[in-house]
Parts: sequence; C-alpha cells; structure tokens
Amino acid sequence: MGPLLNEASLTGSAPHDLLAARTWQVVKERVAGAETDIAEDLLIPPGLAHAHVLGRSGWERLLDLAQSDDPVALIAAELAEEELTLESDHGIYRVTGKFSNPVPVAARVAALLKRHLETVLVHAVADGRWTFVAWRRPHLAVAGSRAMWPGWRMYRVPPSATPESRLTGGEGPPRAGLVAGPVPLGRTPPAAQELLERAGVDLADLPRMLLDHGP
Repeated sequence: MGPLLNEASLTGSAPHDLLAARTWQVVKERVAGAETDIAEDLLIPPGLAHAHVLGRSGWERLLDLAQSDDPVALIAAELAEEELTLESDHGIYRVTGKFSNPVPVAARVAALLKRHLETVLVHAVADGRWTFVAWRRPHLAVAGSRAMWPGWRMYRVPPSATPESRLTGGEGPPRAGLVAGPVPLGRTPPAAQELLERAGVDLADLPRMLLDHGP
C-alpha cells in the first residue's frame, strides 16, 4: 500500500488514484493494526534512482491515515500539501490559501467531501474573495462575494455531473442547470434554505459567517 500511495492521491480521479482509493478501503484496518516494532526491515532505502520503496515518512503517513477516525482528515492532509487549509466551522468547511479564484476551489472541495457527507457546505476564502457552496444531490446552491458571483444561484446537478464540472471552466456563472438566481445574499432561496437546514446551519447567522471573511 505504501508504494501505491506514493504515486497516487486518495482524493484524485485518475485511474491510479481510484485504484489506490479502492485498495485503501480494503486494507486500512490492517494498516491501523500493524505491529510497528516488526516493520523496521520493510523500510529500505532505494537502491536505484526512482525506485518505488516504502520509506519511514511514507510508513508514518500510512499509520496516521489509518488511525484517524475522521475521513475528512485525509482530505485536509492532501490539501495541506497544496498549501490549502481546511477547517470546520459549525458544519461549514472553510478552505483558505493562496488562490485567486475561490469558485473552482470550493467546487473541488465540495466534490471531495461529498464522498463522506450527505450534505456538503464549503466556504472558500482568499484575498477578500469568497465562494460558498451547499450541495446535496441533485441541488447545488452557490453564493459569492461582490468580486465573484454576487448573490445566490441554484443549480440542478445530474448524476453524471459534480460541482467541479458544473461550476468550472467558464469566465462567469454557468447557465447550464441553472434553476434560480441570482438572488441577493440576504434573501436565501427556498431550495438553499432546505439544504442549509438539513445541515443544521442557522440561516439568520449565515450572512455574518460569510461576510466576516470577505467584502
């Protein structure tokens, strides 16, 4: 599992990433129960350039991942390697870092979290710009700061699509799948209200939680 994970991302979508993710689901309990004091002879230095071996850092990473009870910790760890920070704030997952456009970042993190959560709430913030995504298939609610896509927009996402495929790739808000909006931030659309209530978010407090992190 170590060499396999060295070449793959458990949150990626490439074929080798999906293979690693499926394998991890099968073996992670055994990794968590591994007897570390007898694993020393498995940690060997590479004898050739670009050799695929399990080093101590890779071994320790495997143990950390396997022993974590929080599936979101895996996503946070991989985002941290990209200098992105993922934190939970009253059910909203806030991602911060150095990026100019929070829309694709929020969409990507929402797609990753949806593998583990029924309803996903993501708030991507950087340089005074922010995008908020609420997703529970097939409903996708998107809100943004004045510098991005101001106000609310509601989309319908078919089984073959994700927030990433729906929201990224264009210069502005996409029209495909749009069912409502734009609606001013203070007037949350009914479908968005339902998503937020399912996630236990205080609707009256939401604008403050979003605006406290950007204009």
